Amino acid sequence: MISLSELKAFFFDLDGSIYRGAEPFQGVIPLLNQLRKYHKTIGFITNNSTHTAREIKEKLNKMNIIAFEEEIISATDYMGIYLADNFGSLTLKVFGTKALQDSIESKGHTVLPVLSKQNPDMIVIARDTTFNYDSLKYIVNAIKSGVKVISTNVDTHHPGTKGEIIPETGSITAAIEYIFGMEIQHIAKPRPFIFNYAMKKFSSNAEQSIMIGDNYNTDITGGYFAGMKTAWINVSGIPRGPKSSVAFNVKPTIIINEIREFIEIYHSSKLL
Repeated sequence: MISLSELKAFFFDLDGSIYRGAEPFQGVIPLLNQLRKYHKTIGFITNNSTHTAREIKEKLNKMNIIAFEEEIISATDYMGIYLADNFGSLTLKVFGTKALQDSIESKGHTVLPVLSKQNPDMIVIARDTTFNYDSLKYIVNAIKSGVKVISTNVDTHHPGTKGEIIPETGSITAAIEYIFGMEIQHIAKPRPFIFNYAMKKFSSNAEQSIMIGDNYNTDITGGYFAGMKTAWINVSGIPRGPKSSVAFNVKPTIIINEIREFIEIYHSSKLL
């Protein structure tokens, strides 16, 4: 057994855990400052497929949250790395933001215009506010002809600044999955790839790491299956449904109601 203070790496989810909209949650800034004081490794693992680490860093800094670009691992930046590591250099069509396309190209891939008649090696799907019926029609027929498809993340939605529902990548891929009766591979939480990449990047291992987040199905399930300790910020209760982590008997190491409670447990020397 080990106490929180003995861990090396503290990985945080962002939206819903560190901040909501443009406001940090109470206790976040002193918590991060204290972990830095104790010389702990801090990382932010996010399924954000819209913005790069640099853009996310700037957003955090505007909230007076100290964060560095190299500490942020987003699905936006990780996609190109994952594809290069597993498939080499590819020619792709990307349904997502310009930031995602640029990030993928910076990892050595070629991104074709989505209206290009040239067939890609693979199609990447992310949160795409311009996605329409023609996009869906193109993708399903590309799959029918043998083109592989991969997505950044499985999230169906995230809350907006006023509490409205913002559709996410998973709501797009769900339509494709329904047509073919298959599951599209994704590379972000809760899949192990992004967690393993984060631990390797920061020279940590599962026994030395903890994942802190509010989403049971991504943050907690992903951290659990990566072998990490997990801290669930229980803001809405355990989710239910066919894809619920509860079905896999996933249990967080720690349950807290607010992020500010985390530092109290850190100082308690409670064994995990």
